[in-house]
Amino acid sequence: METINSRLIYYINHLGLSKNSFARKINTSSAMISKITTKDINFGVDVLVKIVQKCPELNIYWLLTGNGEMILGESEIQNLCLDKKQKVGLYEQMQELDECIEKMQTIRAGIKKLTD
Repeated sequence: METINSRLIYYINHLGLSKNSFARKINTSSAMISKITTKDINFGVDVLVKIVQKCPELNIYWLLTGNGEMILGESEIQNLCLDKKQKVGLYEQMQELDECIEKMQTIRAGIKKLTD
């Protein structure tokens, strides 16, 4: 599984849920989950945060990188229980990362245009 999208599909299948059921579980649209899982589109921090909030057993590091185990152990889940201040800080960091990724993709597209 090379992409975050393919790992998300694998996780949804692991749960035994349809794409629509998973969308309801994380409070996002079925159309968004369908786009993510069928078109390999990049999705934003907002969707990632919803997944993390509603699926605490999912190893987010695995989802992002493919490294490690898909499902966290009980002690790992307990260690991830963050207070509200920590969650806000983490969300802000993820937003900054999302902005950096978007800038990098823009630069990459510009370089590709120059080399074509």
